[in-house]
Amino acid sequence: MRLAILAERPSFAAHFSKILREFYPDVDFSDVAVFHPIFGWYVGNRRFQFPRGLKWSDFPYVGEPSYRPIEIAETRPVKGIKGLSARRNIDSHEGLEALHSADQILLLMDAHSSSAHLAKRFLSDHFSTIPWERTLYPWIRDFTDDGMRGAMSVAKRSDDFVLPHITRSELRRFFDYNFLVNSFALLGSTVMHNAGLRGPVPSKFGLQLLYDALDTGPLGDGYRLERMSRWKGTGKYKSEHDDGLGSSASRVTIIEDLVRGGFFSRDGNKTDITAGGRRYLELLHPNCRDADLPFRIADWSKLPETEARAKMTRYLRTFFGRQKVFFENRRKTG
Repeated sequence: MRLAILAERPSFAAHFSKILREFYPDVDFSDVAVFHPIFGWYVGNRRFQFPRGLKWSDFPYVGEPSYRPIEIAETRPVKGIKGLSARRNIDSHEGLEALHSADQILLLMDAHSSSAHLAKRFLSDHFSTIPWERTLYPWIRDFTDDGMRGAMSVAKRSDDFVLPHITRSELRRFFDYNFLVNSFALLGSTVMHNAGLRGPVPSKFGLQLLYDALDTGPLGDGYRLERMSRWKGTGKYKSEHDDGLGSSASRVTIIEDLVRGGFFSRDGNKTDITAGGRRYLELLHPNCRDADLPFRIADWSKLPETEARAKMTRYLRTFFGRQKVFFENRRKTG
């Protein structure tokens, strides 16, 4: 049997090395190709390929996301698994051949919709049609030996259960992509120039954190990260929502991007909104402040796809339509 593995992180394959022989006794593990797609999955605006040649009249814009491909070389492919065999680096040609010839592709990914989406993106970049019938996805929540054995014992063909998780993540990416495209034009360089700032333009949650800093004033990194983690919004959304402002992996980046852009100043381990950051917010339509945005996105992504896209599209057109009119009126009045 020929086996290939998508491991979200290198440690995943190492963890599973303890129990893989039990489930694959006939596999030559020195010949197993292991890919780490997270290394080729860009974050923020680098994840997407954006449309070119849009005119001012095209905004607010809503379109289908286009992703940068996850190249095999970027996944740092190897053959062999630590703890079971020697390992060696392989090139893109050998990696693609191993992926295509595998009898089974084992997805050692987090039990999360974004991880399922990442696996789908990588596979769709290297197969004309994803061979779901050859994939197995143990939904891993516990990396103890018994936990891994249990996940492997009940693991299903990926498309038997994971497609709704992928759709949920794709809906979030649909919102992200279109928010970014519109931000570049309507919240970006012209507005920042008038505020005396240089990019990067704040992300959707970076913008809400900037508004929040008006209320908090100077705040230590630990306190600000905790505030993001336990984000309350306006209080309209109740305790069943545990979506914070950003993910645990992105919150530090959100803060540091605001520092790099001049929206936040840093004094030791404390950050505070700058005069330029305050001026920037004054140049935005007041309804650009939406502390409940994380909860809205979470709710939309749980809806049937057509309904979710319609609600997201309506929000994006309203949010950026107001900002466009607000910007045009300010420009007319000087």
